Amino acid sequence: FPVTIGRQVHIRIYVLVTVIDQKPHIYLYNDNLIFAAVEQYRKDDLKYPYSNLTNLHLGSIFYNEQLKIDGSQAYKDLSFPLIETVNEIYGSEFYDKVVFPQIKKMLEVILDNSIPYLKCMNTNCRSGTCGRGCFQNIAIDIMPDEDFNIYLLEINGRPGMNAPTVS
Repeated sequence: FPVTIGRQVHIRIYVLVTVIDQKPHIYLYNDNLIFAAVEQYRKDDLKYPYSNLTNLHLGSIFYNEQLKIDGSQAYKDLSFPLIETVNEIYGSEFYDKVVFPQIKKMLEVILDNSIPYLKCMNTNCRSGTCGRGCFQNIAIDIMPDEDFNIYLLEINGRPGMNAPTVS
């Protein structure tokens, strides 16, 4: 993927995990994102963090310090809608045929291996008064390779969902 667009990227998917009547469910948000590094990818030179790291906070620092532009602009410039972007680059059914099946399998593995560790974040649930269930939003970061095989980078149990508003 970096070869195609010239920048290192990662995919951020948002999911809702619920436990209702002690049965876990996972829901994938439709409008997931691709985050890109600020600078062109430099495969053989890892001393340039702005070409190898896709963290939007790092991008906002680069905008503020290097470009002297409001850092919130980085959130607009460096994040792209997942489905529309991959379908535009690889063809109209690429997301449905290649990306989504891999994400679905990854989510199944994560859920299957997480069931024993699921805990309600709601303080009322901890005291046993949550009723039938609870929920938690999580963000999962994944990295695509040149053939668009995806790999788990990290799971964010408390993702930042308050990116700056840009116009």
